[in-house]
Amino acid sequence: MTQLGLRLISPGGMTIRTCLEDCVFPCGGGISEQEPILVQKGTEVRIIFHALHKDPDIWGEDALEFRPERWETMRTTWEYVPFLGGGRTCPAQQMALTDCSYILVRFLQEFREIENRDEQVEFVESIKLSLESGNGVKVGFINN
Repeated sequence: MTQLGLRLISPGGMTIRTCLEDCVFPCGGGISEQEPILVQKGTEVRIIFHALHKDPDIWGEDALEFRPERWETMRTTWEYVPFLGGGRTCPAQQMALTDCSYILVRFLQEFREIENRDEQVEFVESIKLSLESGNGVKVGFINN
């Protein structure tokens, strides 16, 4: 469930990398944007997670919808990178996912119900250093 939320509401908005040697990306060039593209040494490459993780060309026309079943058959590679990938994968990725999962499980064990107490039902983005709720977190915890 944590991974599903990270796709739509990434806490980190982007990453910036500088190309250390000339290389060729397999797509992104030409009129169709499907041709290879040369990236020269020294070029700054920005990956904007908010755009990548909501791209309808990757996720379908319902890219903005929270549909957990899409993950039953989807095997992602570089289109889903909330913790980056390859040699630059965040070393704290497993710790962060484990911590989130642990907290969710403890909430479920401790409380019979968790209810939204925000008048605004839809998530309101506020981007500062990272993405957060513009309204704060207004929830009620009902004991077992």
